[in-house]
Amino acid sequence: MREEYKTLLKSTSVGERAEALRKYERCGKVGDIEKLIVFAQEDPSIAIRNHAADAISDILSRYRVGASKEDLSFEGRQELLAKFRKVVVSRNTTVFLMYASLGIPQVFSIVSSGLFDPRSELRICSSIGLKSLCISADMLGDLEIEAKVVSLLENKRLDFDSIAHVARLCAEVGYVSALPYLEGISSEGMVAETIQAAIDELKKAEKRPIGIWKTKGLDAIEFNPDLEAQNSERYLIVSHQMASLYQDGEWTEYKDFFELPQRRLFFRRIGDAAPREAFQIGEDTYSLASQKDIEGLERNALHLDGQENSSLLALADIERKLAGDSAKAWRNVTLLYFLAGDLEQALEACELTREMKRTPNDLLLIEGRIQRALGNEEKAIHCFQTCLENSRSETSALANLCNGFLGSKNT
Repeated sequence: MREEYKTLLKSTSVGERAEALRKYERCGKVGDIEKLIVFAQEDPSIAIRNHAADAISDILSRYRVGASKEDLSFEGRQELLAKFRKVVVSRNTTVFLMYASLGIPQVFSIVSSGLFDPRSELRICSSIGLKSLCISADMLGDLEIEAKVVSLLENKRLDFDSIAHVARLCAEVGYVSALPYLEGISSEGMVAETIQAAIDELKKAEKRPIGIWKTKGLDAIEFNPDLEAQNSERYLIVSHQMASLYQDGEWTEYKDFFELPQRRLFFRRIGDAAPREAFQIGEDTYSLASQKDIEGLERNALHLDGQENSSLLALADIERKLAGDSAKAWRNVTLLYFLAGDLEQALEACELTREMKRTPNDLLLIEGRIQRALGNEEKAIHCFQTCLENSRSETSALANLCNGFLGSKNT
């Protein structure tokens, strides 16, 4: 297969060379980079030169965090840095991405240099490269890089267009330390709007990341479709009280949550149509879960015969905030608090649900389990029997559960 890539790269057809580069983007290795540098610098097609630089960046994006980071040593990255200098920025502005994806401090001055260029294309490419450098989880907690980026906001050599790029960057990568500098900048028009938008995002980033987040195990802008297809989804649920994780049917408390470095992000992931909120902790980058994601997560948690798991408390707290006046949603809250072992809040949610319209019939089964856990066996039996009587069929799943609980004194 790799021989096929090499053959396509040698083709006189721009389309075939582009096809080869797409393959390298997807599954290229460090050993492929040197040959791609030649195309990034020398190919007669500017599209191929840019595409080759992008492919190099995508390959390196797979070596920023985790076990794969050890496959490319610091010395190896420095050697690539020296080779990248063959690519002249005037012939290939995408070179900034190549430098940035090395993920070493030495590239900061190179990547940020384009912000001082009078050409708008270079300023844009420089800011994109700088984001690529800073947004990876391997830069999380690097206060030196953060300080260098934030200091650009005070650099008198930068025009307002570049200041706007830096402001947007700070919002994307969650550099909250930029807030006082952004608030002190006086500007007008689109620049002022950009700065205000950055301020608004960074004020969000100061707050606890309450919500439901999802990851497939990839770094922030890692391009690794094969790994993404293999990895299962992992969820992070953060409430005011605690943080929990869910993966492969297992719920666990995230006990190290408060000790690990973390930050809020706001950027557009590869494949997304628009930027959205994200959260980074340790080496993991989570995106805000969609409604469809949340519904799937609920299905994996809301088992009427489920066993107690205190890790569900975070999800219960989140669901409570979102329940509104929906009896079905409050039924879910009731069950989650019960399964989490918080009987007081479970009973409170149950009583509230009972007063609503269209109360789900299986609320009686949940209430029965709560009463039994509280030691109120007579009330529990009454709930189970009433739920059974109200069941549409004596052989339904709900009826079978009621009979099961009536025949047992276990919760």
